[in-house]
Amino acid sequence: MEMKLKRAKTGVYLSEAGKVYRLLSVDRAYSQKKAPVYYLQEINKNKASYISGVFKTKQKGVYSFDLKDEIGVKVYYKLIVSDAGDTIEIQKGKA
Repeated sequence: MEMKLKRAKTGVYLSEAGKVYRLLSVDRAYSQKKAPVYYLQEINKNKASYISGVFKTKQKGVYSFDLKDEIGVKVYYKLIVSDAGDTIEIQKGKA
């Protein structure tokens, strides 16, 4: 899932392949110590599919999330925000 996304409008990003993603702020309280600050969705035919919660890291502009692969093992990703939020880069690897 490594890719570069460009902002189309507030919170909505387009991949180079033309897929649409939405980054939304979390609007509820969590009881766990480290709660997500955003969540990532894929928009397909005007329907949103949840991808993952997105968490802060110690690095400014760098967030992390994880996905399970086809055998159920967690794979960690970095979500790197740049250009005042106009660009998001997703890279494999723990943040």
